[in-house]
Amino acid sequence: MWRGNLQGKKWQEPGPTVEGDGLYWLPLIAAFTGARRAEIGGLTPRDVGMMFHIPFNRFAPNKVRGVKNLASPRMIALHPQLVELGLLDRAAKLREAGADMLFPDLRMPTEDKIGEKIDYKFRLALTKQLVDGREKKSFHSFRHYVNARLKKEGVAPELRLDIMGHAGADTNSEVYTEAIDLITANEIINLLPRIEGSFPRTAIVKADLTSVICFLSTGCGRSK
Repeated sequence: MWRGNLQGKKWQEPGPTVEGDGLYWLPLIAAFTGARRAEIGGLTPRDVGMMFHIPFNRFAPNKVRGVKNLASPRMIALHPQLVELGLLDRAAKLREAGADMLFPDLRMPTEDKIGEKIDYKFRLALTKQLVDGREKKSFHSFRHYVNARLKKEGVAPELRLDIMGHAGADTNSEVYTEAIDLITANEIINLLPRIEGSFPRTAIVKADLTSVICFLSTGCGRSK
């Protein structure tokens, strides 16, 4: 996934190729946004860009997927590590090419949910590579991690709801609370720690799956 692998059916075997595909990007984006799998998988190149000198990630309904609830459409800042890894550049190149999906390899031939393919491969990778009790984790665990981490950092509940596109606990919090602005979202997203390891700009070659899954478990060193 990040260190290089063989292609085709041997994708789980170590190899020289770093694909830079949906399987590469979705877990990283999830670890820095807490977004749902389908939300990330259905991003378009126009959903990633710059505004007020802040890199952003927009989750909104489009022709390949809808949104879960009224709180789901939102714009939040991109974590600096995602920018360093080239997500902004990827979006720009795909916009120039006229692509309608940020991760074209996730396009589904049927009406299956966007991201189903990633969920299957991610579970296989977890089962094969993690043997210390973390194998029960799933892609959705990133969402729990982000919420717990921001709570630990003292981020107010209503702001965490906005970041994650979660419906409010009651009508008052869901309807009458003003949505988070991009500047505030940027401050909050930057509270999330970087993933440890050496990360070249266009390919993660020295970090392994365990480095990312450490975000989902206790006992792993984290740095900001």
